Amino acid sequence: MEPANKKRLFMAIACKPPPAVIDLLGELQIQARDPAVGLRVVEAVNLHITLKFIGMVPDPDIVLICEVMDQVASCNRRFPLSLEGAGNFHS
Repeated sequence: MEPANKKRLFMAIACKPPPAVIDLLGELQIQARDPAVGLRVVEAVNLHITLKFIGMVPDPDIVLICEVMDQVASCNRRFPLSLEGAGNFHS
């Protein structure tokens, strides 16, 4: 039996960055073109707050995880959230 395909899975909150953050990302992307800087900048559409890194998950399990998360989300209300400051991590 062949092993199932796996995907890197995490739970996150998507972010809609304000124009100032999008401008900053653009500036950082320009700096990141220099390999000596050692910086990798995500596109604004990929900005998110990671709540939980799950790891490598077999494709069949992803459907079940998504169904459970949809169920949990439907039982909770939206809430406002504002952030100050930023950080990074090295992989």
